[in-house]
Amino acid sequence: MKATKIALIAATVISVPTAYAASPDFNYVEGGYAKIDVDNSDYEPDGFKVSGSALVGKNVFVNGSYTDTSDEIANSDVDFNQLSLGLGYRMAASSNTDVYGVVSYEEAELEDYDENGYGLTAGIRSRVTPNIELDGGVSYIDLDDDDDTYLNLGASYYFTPAAAVSVSYRTSDDNDIMGVSARYSF
Repeated sequence: MKATKIALIAATVISVPTAYAASPDFNYVEGGYAKIDVDNSDYEPDGFKVSGSALVGKNVFVNGSYTDTSDEIANSDVDFNQLSLGLGYRMAASSNTDVYGVVSYEEAELEDYDENGYGLTAGIRSRVTPNIELDGGVSYIDLDDDDDTYLNLGASYYFTPAAAVSVSYRTSDDNDIMGVSARYSF
């Protein structure tokens, strides 16, 4: 079911007319609010997220993100932090659309529980208008004792060529992660 949704999103993004000429920008930093909805649980941590990406060649980029969230359980704050550091490759599918892949180091920390592992992501980003960029993809995260596959969706609205507001949604069988952030492209 999720693979079908991703294929439909990819086909829609690629089929959008390319008259807008701007390609997705892989040089940015952003920060904002994040909320995690854990399935079958009252635990819904929220907090902040910072992330960024930078080209280190024409097609190679590095990216990273850090999320710091917490929620109160039994009158005690429970912190949940996530770190992702990746190396990616992008390839133009059209003048305004790139497909990309990322291999990443992943870390998750919940109080005294600390796991690390790797992630694999495949996605597509497209500047569908001069002001709107869409991002969709699939991620596989494999930690010490757990693995999960996520469907990733995002959109950014650019007020200027450098300043944007972004929304993101990431879902798996176990949880949903939502975010709103401010982005600066350089």
